Amino acid sequence: MPPYGGGWPAALTGVPGAWLAARQQASAWVASTQQPSISQIHLGRSLLPFLFLSTYHSGFAPPRLVLLTPSFVTTARDEYAAAMDEEYDVVVLGTGLTECILSGLLSVDGKKVLHMDRNDYYGGESASLNLTQLYQKFRNSPPPENLQLGRDRDYAVDLTPKFIMASGELTKILVHTDVTRYLEFKQIAGSHVYRDGRIAKVPSNESEAIRSSLMGLFEKRRARNFFLYIQGWKEDDPSTHQGFDASTQTMKELYTKFGLEAGTQDFIGHAMALWLDDDYLNRPAKPTMDRISLYAQSMARYGKSPYLYPLYGLGELPQAFARLSAIYGGTYMLDKKIDSINVDPETGKFTGVTSDGETVKAKQVIGDPSYFGAGQEPGAEGRIRVVETGKVVRAICILKHPIPGTDNADSCQIIIPQNQVGRKNDIYIAAVSSAHNVAAKDVYIAIVSTIVETSVPEREILPGLQLLGNVVDKFVSIIPIYEPTSTGQDDNIFITRSMDATTHFETLCDDVAQVYERAKQVIGDPSYFGAGQEPGAEGRIRVVETGKVVRAICILKHPIPGTDNADSCQIIIPQNQVGRKNDIYIAAVSSAHNVAAKDVYIAIVSTIVETSVPEREILPGLQLLGNVVDKFVSIIPIYEPTSTGQDDNIFITRSMDATTHFETLCDDVAQVYERVTGRPLELKKKEPAAEEEGA
Repeated sequence: MPPYGGGWPAALTGVPGAWLAARQQASAWVASTQQPSISQIHLGRSLLPFLFLSTYHSGFAPPRLVLLTPSFVTTARDEYAAAMDEEYDVVVLGTGLTECILSGLLSVDGKKVLHMDRNDYYGGESASLNLTQLYQKFRNSPPPENLQLGRDRDYAVDLTPKFIMASGELTKILVHTDVTRYLEFKQIAGSHVYRDGRIAKVPSNESEAIRSSLMGLFEKRRARNFFLYIQGWKEDDPSTHQGFDASTQTMKELYTKFGLEAGTQDFIGHAMALWLDDDYLNRPAKPTMDRISLYAQSMARYGKSPYLYPLYGLGELPQAFARLSAIYGGTYMLDKKIDSINVDPETGKFTGVTSDGETVKAKQVIGDPSYFGAGQEPGAEGRIRVVETGKVVRAICILKHPIPGTDNADSCQIIIPQNQVGRKNDIYIAAVSSAHNVAAKDVYIAIVSTIVETSVPEREILPGLQLLGNVVDKFVSIIPIYEPTSTGQDDNIFITRSMDATTHFETLCDDVAQVYERAKQVIGDPSYFGAGQEPGAEGRIRVVETGKVVRAICILKHPIPGTDNADSCQIIIPQNQVGRKNDIYIAAVSSAHNVAAKDVYIAIVSTIVETSVPEREILPGLQLLGNVVDKFVSIIPIYEPTSTGQDDNIFITRSMDATTHFETLCDDVAQVYERVTGRPLELKKKEPAAEEEGA
């Protein structure tokens, strides 16, 4: 059986770690009667002989595996080929956490999603590796036997060190999508900060705060007043502001208001608000106040620390969201090399993805920077889609003891504020252990990381490494951080950001929300986009009035004179006949069309307004009707969008015009359809069946 981690086939996605552990003790399970299905999960080029039974996806029962026969492998290949022939709403490239959350959310929204990855495992930057994979990735060799690190399957070592804020955005997403049913969590034992050459625990309750060495007695009183202010502050209640404007005044000014010392500011700004550097001090205080509130709410939720961690490693998170997507119809293909991202040569818009010589069509693509030229020269089209904004240095360290100074905690976070070690950016330490099912018994995994500032990155994390005590082995990597150069709304290519150096998921969730919002397409009539209103907060005018139509709905008890007693008709009064610029239209129907009582006729007279007295303009039409029982006159503005919508995925239709046919409306439908999909509307000719007279 493959080891825990990337070696499992793509079908084995999103399974809680308990089931993984059970799988590793067996060679195969053979199902006797039920026919397995792979309609929503494909194995790419490596069609490995294990698949879930279809009942697993529909009933959330524990997974059973089936050993495939050669004939069924052929069926799998056929289904894989069929999947590549389909057209999708969205193709997602890469199975990092950001991408998997997005594919899950879009699938739940009813989008048809194809999710592909060049690797044969889930997770990307968010993957968790077993011991063999860890050594293979960094050393290209097996684990040394002399280190006696235990069983390979006991390990799930994260490539990126992050914890979940108990009241943060990722927790809300997990609960909202019900992905928590696939996961188990354990609280991180404590949060610590490095201060004056030693590690100090961030207090988690009032008694710890009283005993804490982080502040003196008088400073604790000032800090208490500061935290009470943050707790009581309400944006919509000026009486709680105490004369401080958090939207314009800086965080430095707020610290000064409460007389907090530099060391306390360090502790609050870096250990609680979790800023990477001190730039926040000169920005408005509101975002920092929000971060402090989030930390306090997360701490209050479970006590001890504000952080949660999934058993079996962070790699469980993308797998759980991948499973959500599959349940809602998402198609997954792993081990799929991406040959090209295809765009229309004329419009520059995304059209599809080519993999192994086969092209799949889609309206949009979402992917991590590695699929869009990260670290490479501009492609054939000459466009640079991602830029490097910095680098992170990380050291994954294997220990056989808890980190000294943490009360023998089985897990912790330690933040070394930059001012404590003469840097611009903080150094982070994230530690977990066998208690989280990520290492063998009595083995600890500590990851030290920071943003690179010099040409010798490994030297920059020495202050963190020195706090760990004896390190059995370590694996150092320098990872570039990439950001997209555009929003993607001009070409429907939406690129996510690289994982940053923080130890939480708040910035990742911001990225998810932004890409989700940009990738959404909205179609609506002008009334939803400011028709007749002043520009909104964004200052953008989306629709403009191009004229007005005057309409009179008239009730008659006779056919229109001169129409041979017709039960319905259209009458056009050409503008030249009545000295106008625009025609006048009359459309009449009756009880014969089931729109009025017996012997009642409805006639609507309309034209484009040319003067300041619109009702007078339709008099030539009204005079043709004969006696009018009642009439209802309205003047309706005509609106048109100010843009095609292709820059922001907001597609606005035009108002109904004054004509009595649907040709201009159908023109609008075709144009909006082409702008949304990137291809012309093609309709097979099929005449509607007309009702025969007397039928």
